[in-house]
Amino acid sequence: MLNDFRTHAPIRYMNSPVEGDLCSWLALAQHYGLPTRLLDWTLSPLVAAYFATEPHVDDDDRAGAIWVLNPMKLNKMVADEDGLICLTEDNEVVADLVEPAFDDKVPSIRRVIAVVPCQRDLRHLVQQSTFTLHGNDLSLQAWREELMPRSAEHGSLLLCAHIPSWSKVQIREELDRLAVHEASLFPDLANLARFVSRDKRHWKPNNDATSV
Repeated sequence: MLNDFRTHAPIRYMNSPVEGDLCSWLALAQHYGLPTRLLDWTLSPLVAAYFATEPHVDDDDRAGAIWVLNPMKLNKMVADEDGLICLTEDNEVVADLVEPAFDDKVPSIRRVIAVVPCQRDLRHLVQQSTFTLHGNDLSLQAWREELMPRSAEHGSLLLCAHIPSWSKVQIREELDRLAVHEASLFPDLANLARFVSRDKRHWKPNNDATSV
């Protein structure tokens, strides 16, 4: 899938990475909805709240959740690296995890690390994006159990804050007031139009369907 995306994206996206920049291709594909070895995170709790309160078409009563990761501790425990790791193949730890995503002949490594991408796309900037990069499909909860078995320090690596389904609408309205919405997090014309069309400030007080 990634190689197909890399083949067809340049004509549609003028700021595409160069052919051999696999890390930038991986991050770009992730942000535009392709399943990859990356898992999205953000440095902003408000951005996290936006995605945690997204409505689910198939289940309106589903609770939300905000996961909180200590990336420094994860990288130290898994890769003996201090701090966040730049998502670049110049780093051998990153290259060993990225290359199998583009070449089935390269064996996958059982590891997960926290990385920061090069901000090539505007979405990376406005969403304050970071990632975890996974070598297999083991969840972070499972990694926590493996790295810190029966440890009282579980919470120092990975925490979860649950959001009741009944509070989602109110949280979304408050985020709107703070300018955290689809038009600010997905800065393109389609999402701008979607935001403007639902923004009550652009309609007459009598609920007439004529915009002002």
